[in-house]
Amino acid sequence: MNLSRSWIWLDHSIFPDVQKTKISVFDHSSKPRPAMAVFRRIFSLESVPDDLTAHFSGDCKFRLFINGRFLDDGPVEVGGDYANTTPPDWWFFDSRTVADRFHPGENVIVAEVLTVPDAQTDYSVGHPGFTFELESGGVSLLRSDSSWCSFLNPAFVDTMNWHAELFHEDYHSLSFDASRWIPAEELPPEICEKWKLRKLNLPPLEESKVFPRKGRILFDEMKPYASCSGDLSLTAFPGPPVSFQLEFDQETAAQIGFEIESEGGASIVLEYQEVPGVTHSVEKYTAAPGTHSFRSTRLNVFKYIQLRISCGAFSSEHFAPVKIRSITAHRRGFPLGATAPFDCSDPDLMKIRSCIDKTMRMCMMRLHLDSPVHQEGLGCTGDYMIESLIAHALYGETRLAAADILRTSLLLKQKNASMFHTSYSLSFLDMVRDYYWNTGNPDLLETVFPQLEAVLDRFAGFVGADGLLSEAPNYLFIDWVNGGGYNYHHPPASRGMGCFTAFYFNALCTGAFLAGVLGRTEREQLCRERAEAVKKAFAQLWSEERGCFCDGIPHLTNVPPSQWLPPDDEIPSFTVHTNVLALAYGLVPREKIDLLWEKIFTDPTLIQPQPYFMHYVFEALHRTDRFSRYGFELLKRWNVPVAEHPDGLKECWNCGDYSHAWGGSPAYQLTRSVLGIVPLLPGWKKIRIAPCFGNLSFAIGTVPTVSGNIDVCYRDGSLEVHLPPGMEYELCSPYQTVVSCKTNVK
Repeated sequence: MNLSRSWIWLDHSIFPDVQKTKISVFDHSSKPRPAMAVFRRIFSLESVPDDLTAHFSGDCKFRLFINGRFLDDGPVEVGGDYANTTPPDWWFFDSRTVADRFHPGENVIVAEVLTVPDAQTDYSVGHPGFTFELESGGVSLLRSDSSWCSFLNPAFVDTMNWHAELFHEDYHSLSFDASRWIPAEELPPEICEKWKLRKLNLPPLEESKVFPRKGRILFDEMKPYASCSGDLSLTAFPGPPVSFQLEFDQETAAQIGFEIESEGGASIVLEYQEVPGVTHSVEKYTAAPGTHSFRSTRLNVFKYIQLRISCGAFSSEHFAPVKIRSITAHRRGFPLGATAPFDCSDPDLMKIRSCIDKTMRMCMMRLHLDSPVHQEGLGCTGDYMIESLIAHALYGETRLAAADILRTSLLLKQKNASMFHTSYSLSFLDMVRDYYWNTGNPDLLETVFPQLEAVLDRFAGFVGADGLLSEAPNYLFIDWVNGGGYNYHHPPASRGMGCFTAFYFNALCTGAFLAGVLGRTEREQLCRERAEAVKKAFAQLWSEERGCFCDGIPHLTNVPPSQWLPPDDEIPSFTVHTNVLALAYGLVPREKIDLLWEKIFTDPTLIQPQPYFMHYVFEALHRTDRFSRYGFELLKRWNVPVAEHPDGLKECWNCGDYSHAWGGSPAYQLTRSVLGIVPLLPGWKKIRIAPCFGNLSFAIGTVPTVSGNIDVCYRDGSLEVHLPPGMEYELCSPYQTVVSCKTNVK
C-alpha cells in the first residue's frame, strides 16, 4: 500500500493558518484555528470488484462518505493518557470492504477533516492530514494525491458551533460543481513520516438510527409560538425563543442529525442531558435559507435533548417559521451481538444487569471509554480492566481488550512506564493476565511483556527502606472518596501507601505468573523475591488497637509534596480500601480473615468505597471464599442508583455522570460468584464450578468462552451444567449437581 506516503492537506501557500493542530485537548502551547477541510474525488469504475477495499486515516478527526452515504469516522484512537501533550509515535489506519458503497460509473468520495480535538480521546501528531487508498486484489486503484480537490468549509466554526448560512451546498452530490475548489497538496515525506501507521484488528463500529419517542414544548406559555406534531416535527413561529424537550427510549451514545427548513438566520441550541434539566454538553447550529440536513461531528450521550429555537437574529430582515424534521440519533458502538442470556428469581439483580449491559454498550467504541460524557483516553486503565472482565462475561468479547492492551503498551513505552494515574499502570498487568486467561493466546503477552517489566522495575524504585511503597511520586488513583480532609483521588503518602503496596504486591505476583508463561525464569524469580519482601513489609501496617490495617505511616516518605501529593498529616487513617486489598491479595494471616471481614462490615469509621472500588471488595470475597456470606447483601447497594437511572450506571453512589461502566462489577460477579463458573486453565480448557445462589429459587445463565458456551440452570436446589466438548471441570457445588458435555454438532 502507498497509504503511509500519500497524505494530503490544504495548500499551505493558500491556507497558511490551518497547517497546525493541537496535540490533544490538554495542549495549550498554541491555539490553531479550528477548521474543517473537505477533500473530494470523482472516481469511475467499469464494474465493482467484490473485494474492493478502502484503507484510510486522518488527523485530527475525520468522517468519510461514499456517494453521499456515511461510511465511517476516525481515526482509530491512538489511546493517550490524561493530561498528555506528547505527540504519539504510532498511528492507526482502518480498512473497510466497500463494494456495497460503489456502483459502476462515476462515484463521489468525500472526506471532512477537522483540525481540532473535541474529546480526550482525540490526538494529533501536530499536523493535519488525510490519507486514502482504494484497492482490489492487491492492486491500488486510487490513492489520495493532488487529483483530489479541496475546500475549507466556513460553516464549521468549531466542534460546538455550525453556521450553515456560511456554506450549505451539497458537495456530496455527483452534480456538485467543484471547479472552484483547489487541488489538494501532497504532504512531503518528512511530514508523512510523523504518522507511523499500523493496523489494529478491530471491526467497524455498528451504527443504527434511533428516534425520539416523544417531544414536548417545555413551557406552556410558549405554545402559541410553537408546535410539536405526532411525527416529532418541531416548528417554531416568530416570537420569543422556544424550548422543546425530546425524550428517547433509553440513554444512547450517538451523533445527532436532523433536517431543517428555514429562511435563514435561525439559531438552534442543543443541550444534551442524561437526566432532565442537567446539561453536560451544548451544540449550536445556525440555519441557512432552504431545506438542509445536518449531522453532528461529535459523539454525545443523552436520553433527553433540549432544543432552543430562535426564528431569527436582530440582523434578520424578518422572522419566519423554523421547522425541524427527521430528528435522528446515529447510535454508535462496538459490534457486540446479543448479551449472554441470564435470568433469576430476583428482579433487582435483573435490573442491575440490564443497566450494566446498557452502559457497556455506550462505553465500548473503538476503545473502552470511562464514559461517553468524559471520553477519556486510555489513561484510566483501572476502568478498562474492569470493563474487559464485564465484556467477556456479557458478550464473550476480548478484541477490544487486546487493542487497548496494545495501545497502552505503546503509551508506556513512550512514557518510560509512567502514566498520569500512577496505580493504573499496575492495573495494566491484571488486564494482560485476564486477557491471556480468557483467550489462552500468549502472543499479545509476548508483545507487551517488556512494558510489564518496565512498570514493575519503576515501582521497585518507589519502595522505601521499610519495604513499603512509600516513595511514589503520588498516589493517584485509589477512589473517589473523601476522608480526613483529603480526596483519595490523590491522597498523601501516609494515606496511599497501604493500597499502593498491596497493588504492587499483586502486580509482582501477576508478573511472576506471566513471566512463567513465557519461560522468563529470571524475571519470575525476581518477581517472587520482591513479592515476598513486600508481603513481610506490609505486616507493619497492622494495628492491634483497631483490629485492621492502617493506610500508611505518617512522615515515612522522603518525597516532597507537590500538586498531586499533599503533605502527610499526623493522624493515621483507616479505610475499607487498604483492608480489602489485603484480603484480596493474600496479605492477611488465615486466622485474622473472619475478624477483618467483620471489622469491614461493622466499623462505620472506616472510609467506605465507591462503585469502582467495589470490584476489589468482590475480588476479596471471591479469594477468601466469603461471597456466600456477604456477596448478595453488597449487590443490593446497586438498587438505589439503578432505580434512579436504569439506563446507565452512576459514576459514584452520590455524584457523577450516569454512563460510567467502571461500577459494573455485579455483571461479572453474576457469572463468577453466583453461577460460579471460573477458569482454572488459560483459554477455559478447565473450569471450576462453585456456584452460590443464596436465596434465589432459580438462576439460568450462559457463560461465553473461547472454548464454547457453558449453560447453567439452577432450580430449587438442583443444578445442571452443560459444558462444551472436551472442557474439563472441578466441581465444588453444595447443590445436587449434574454436569454434562454437549455433543459436537457436525
